[in-house]
Amino acid sequence: MNKKTQTLKEYQLFNDTITSINNIGIVWYKYNSEGGGDIHFKRLIPIWELSGINVSILRPIIGVEFTFLSVLKLTIKSIFLKMDKFQDVKKYDIILSVSPYPPDVLLALRLSHKYKKPIAVYIHHITPSILINPFRRGFFRVLLNISYISVLISLLSLFKVPIFLDNPSTLNKHSIKVFPDFDAIPQTANKDILIQEPCIGYDICYIGRVENHKGVEDIIKVAEILNKKYSISPRIIIAGKGKENYVSKIKKMIAKLDLSDNITLKGYISENEKYDLLRNSKVFLFLSYEEGWSISVMEAASVGTPIVAYSLPAYYYLKGNYFSVPIGDINGCAEKLRQVFNDYSSAKNIAIKAKECIEIFSYDFIAKQQLVFFKKTIKDYADNNL
Repeated sequence: MNKKTQTLKEYQLFNDTITSINNIGIVWYKYNSEGGGDIHFKRLIPIWELSGINVSILRPIIGVEFTFLSVLKLTIKSIFLKMDKFQDVKKYDIILSVSPYPPDVLLALRLSHKYKKPIAVYIHHITPSILINPFRRGFFRVLLNISYISVLISLLSLFKVPIFLDNPSTLNKHSIKVFPDFDAIPQTANKDILIQEPCIGYDICYIGRVENHKGVEDIIKVAEILNKKYSISPRIIIAGKGKENYVSKIKKMIAKLDLSDNITLKGYISENEKYDLLRNSKVFLFLSYEEGWSISVMEAASVGTPIVAYSLPAYYYLKGNYFSVPIGDINGCAEKLRQVFNDYSSAKNIAIKAKECIEIFSYDFIAKQQLVFFKKTIKDYADNNL
């Protein structure tokens, strides 16, 4: 039994004995974000609250767009922000920094120091796949992000601040320096969703943010190849929000390639709509160039929809039970889709195996295990500050 498995079993043993945590303070200036790390917390908090824990969101700055300059300004404000406005921190059992970004981490560290409270820092989406095509997000942004995170992790490790890193296994095979003693956060879909025979509404669906690094343009190019090379006229739906100027670019691209009859841009959809769409689509096409975990892929797997995606280390939890394509290989993707459509029963069998791979994941389980981690963090902090 390896160390992580042993630790997990120890956590499970104490799963029903968490009585010492009453109040959690969360520093979270990007509360309105739709990123994976933020979605993760939005799903955990209600479970903690149902168990009787009071969760307070500390948002010193609200409604600021996430840009380099805005983060720099917020960082300066976090350094000089008066602590007196956070008197309620005195009653918290632990302080969590939702992200590794300076506005969250610096404020959380200052609050921890002033009010003598234990702290844990969550780091989402530090993955080698961002190095495959750094220009998708912007080379400067990627370089700055990796440099900053490397320094931050070194400092947090030096001062023994507990770190949660989602999907650290994706780093082990790559060149980014990995520091020891991480606790992993397995993210998850709704595993209780039952597989039903689809009332097929679309051949292909994509659910996620409409952004450049998510490969939305690749989906459109794949549709063009299917049309012209294979005489396949797929019904495609792209669901998710994006910045207005980029969405406008996507609409123009669809019109220019004469694919308006094939591709529907749906925009935001609710949770129920999302699962209905996943059930009623033949294939979930996800051509993102970088992922830390991908909740969307796991949600598709949870309903037994075949997945076609670029080959990223983040999808290790599927154990190969998806149709992988080399990153950026649009022609290969079109050919893979043709094969899936031609032998759909075999594709569904692979999708069933993918669903079995994620049966172990549940937000309820994760929420409880993290409470055990918090309890241990609180105890360690108390022991070290006697």
